[in-house]
Amino acid sequence: MSDTQEKLVVILTHGADDQERATLAFVMANAAQAMDVPCKVILQAGGVTLAVKGVAEHVHAPSLPSLTELMKSYQEAGGRLYVCAPCCQARKIGKEDFVGNAEMVTSGFVIDELMGAKTVLSY
Repeated sequence: MSDTQEKLVVILTHGADDQERATLAFVMANAAQAMDVPCKVILQAGGVTLAVKGVAEHVHAPSLPSLTELMKSYQEAGGRLYVCAPCCQARKIGKEDFVGNAEMVTSGFVIDELMGAKTVLSY
């Protein structure tokens, strides 16, 4: 397990089913990056659908920036999407369906990231 450090872990369990939460998670991830705070976004449950090419384009939360643009900015700044493997398997989503910088992870990875972070946000 890693030592606790200044980093933000964002757990996102919603996709198009809750467009506001899905978007807010990436608003916060981008804000962290802008403040030079390392950030990891972990997609679980319905949130894994956002790792699928073309899905984010259909998520539009009122009065919030475009999710597509937020995800692009997050990834261009070096952010990766960590996607729950069992959640993908349950939805028949394969890594070949993913947008760039997304990778499947196991529960051990998630626990290690959570234990090594000072701050965790869940959406």
